[in-house]
Amino acid sequence: MKKWLQRGFAIFITGMIAGTAHAGAEHPSFSENWTVEVESNIELIGDVDNKLISLDSGTQTLKVFDSENGEVVNTTDIETTENHLNVSGVNEGYIFIEAFTPGGALATDGRSTETIVYSAEGEKVFTVEGGLIGAEYGKNHQILVQHHETDNNAIELRSFEDEIVASFDPAFEDPLQIIHTKPESDPSVIFSYGHEDPTFAALNEDLDLMWEIDDLPGDFAPTETSLLDSRLIVHGQNDEIAAYNIEDGTRTDNLLKYTDEELFIQKGYFDHERFLTIEEDKINLYNENLEKVTTQPSQGNVSNIKFKTVDSPKQNHVLITDYTNSEDYTSSMLDESLEERWTSDKATEPNTGHTTNSEGELLTFMPDEDTLYYASPEQPYTAIHQLENKKLTQEPVFSTNNKQVFFQTVDEDLNIYLTALDRDPTEKSKTEATPADHEWTIELNHAVDADSVHKDNVYIKNEHGTTLNIEKSVHEYKIDVQPEDGSYAPGDYTLHVSDELTSENGTQLTKGVQHEFTVD
Repeated sequence: MKKWLQRGFAIFITGMIAGTAHAGAEHPSFSENWTVEVESNIELIGDVDNKLISLDSGTQTLKVFDSENGEVVNTTDIETTENHLNVSGVNEGYIFIEAFTPGGALATDGRSTETIVYSAEGEKVFTVEGGLIGAEYGKNHQILVQHHETDNNAIELRSFEDEIVASFDPAFEDPLQIIHTKPESDPSVIFSYGHEDPTFAALNEDLDLMWEIDDLPGDFAPTETSLLDSRLIVHGQNDEIAAYNIEDGTRTDNLLKYTDEELFIQKGYFDHERFLTIEEDKINLYNENLEKVTTQPSQGNVSNIKFKTVDSPKQNHVLITDYTNSEDYTSSMLDESLEERWTSDKATEPNTGHTTNSEGELLTFMPDEDTLYYASPEQPYTAIHQLENKKLTQEPVFSTNNKQVFFQTVDEDLNIYLTALDRDPTEKSKTEATPADHEWTIELNHAVDADSVHKDNVYIKNEHGTTLNIEKSVHEYKIDVQPEDGSYAPGDYTLHVSDELTSENGTQLTKGVQHEFTVD
């Protein structure tokens, strides 16, 4: 059963098969495609058009490998006088490289002295002196630039022809920190400034100032921020949490405050509408208004628990790793209702990270076994590749289409290798398919208004975007949906439930729901 938590009016879609509840599905299979020896340690960046991009900081070169066979197809010398390089991101086929010299003019605050943009083909696009490029920005593929020079703390929007499209030149001299960017929306940039008197501010798409927040509650000392769907969540030093409306900067009436000074709390981002805390013996989920929507008991000592949000197209999950027992680490995957999906006696070391992809799949290295492990919201940790007396030098990288995995290893003689694993194209289990005559049941926690159940609010589209003819039956708290002719043709489908659906007392869903399924 899949559940969407809505304020006041909850919706469930039941009758799900593997693909959303894969308990019986076979785990993905990977096989080694190629392994090549490389001259030095490289940083894997990502793949573009069947090309694997890497940075060799030692020789200051971009190296491009053919992802099909591991052959080097291009090597480009990076044009810079700085001696330290770091890849800040890859977007739309462009590579953003920060360059600085340790001990240089800007090294003390960790900022780059220049940022260089290269194409995936190894062509230099341009360089920004003393600026940090945030990301490709907006539908016109512009670039957000933040300056850090002593006499310049401006934010700029530039084209790839290096023309300034828009800029914000603050009246204050304090260095500012960009904490959120969201192209093609207002606000488009949220930043903070001021150490003694912290202030948050927002800019629109044209980098005009929208609002400023300086009314932090009491002696509130912000330590971190996160952004939910329409709220800026600010975490305070004394375990206080405040929420602000991102449209106008006004603070909500709610303020979470933990008064027990001895209480150890972990706080984290869960998805675009909720955040999660682990405190004492329970795990709590809060919405954007700081209202508690779900709570579950925690099995371990909170100070020994580590959690990681796992995003997937279907629903978010959280991976809980319990390090309470040093001899017996455990892992659990919880869904968005904090219900356990699986538990495993496999767990990463405390300082070991995960690689995740757009499907919510994870890869991690278990050093005590020299083995690469796979996991997903439906599949517990499963060994997929033995490294054979080699050590992983960095986290693996998924290809853009998630069909390949790339990683770098080093052996006892310090020889360095680059390896590609291919996903078995026949791995898709039959249990992932939905029967052609399947009936979906939409369950609600309040009686539904039958008049709101019509073709614009509950419908199914196929992979070509065509709306199907379906039959809908309303049974107070349930809506049954099935194809009009009794079966679906093979293909991919999406069941849509609009936010216009209402209960008998007039309460409307705050967010629509989409569920994808496949018929073989």
